Amino acid sequence: MDDTTDAELIARHKRGDQAAFEQLVLRWDTRVLNLAYRLACDREEAREIRQIAFMRAYRGLAGFNGDARFSTWLNRVVVNIWRDRVRQQIKRRRDPESGEPVPDRPETGALPCPSAVSEQREAGRIVAEAVAALPDAEREVVALRHYQGLTFAEIAEVVDAPVSTVKTRMSRALVRLRGWLKGVEL
Repeated sequence: MDDTTDAELIARHKRGDQAAFEQLVLRWDTRVLNLAYRLACDREEAREIRQIAFMRAYRGLAGFNGDARFSTWLNRVVVNIWRDRVRQQIKRRRDPESGEPVPDRPETGALPCPSAVSEQREAGRIVAEAVAALPDAEREVVALRHYQGLTFAEIAEVVDAPVSTVKTRMSRALVRLRGWLKGVEL
């Protein structure tokens, strides 16, 4: 295993070493794809988000100053891309009578998103569907906390919100999930 740190790879990349960026991509590819998938609930969409994220990372790495960890910065890039795509989709889908945006999925207890992990056992599929049905802001914090393993402080940095807001979103998400999953055999 390569013991080179992200900071060392970034410094090498800034000096013109293209292989250093390739190592960063290899190191973070799976986690970026997993986060994108947990947010978008669609494999093709997740792949597109991943591709855009690494293109933006490549262009933006020169300005990366190391105030945050690279992983936090990269997670923020992924979340921002996903948010932009959601906003674009909402703009395109409007109710013909009211002109109001029509959401992809209801914010009720319905679980419309296809299974996020169809190859895993039934319990994992049910939980993944429940997470996918969460409102966007709540799904972000759940994905970053439980699937990416970030702390509340790191999540706050990624989503550009106070830690108290992140904790509130997590609390609301857990209440929704408990309600939806109550009585479901996992």
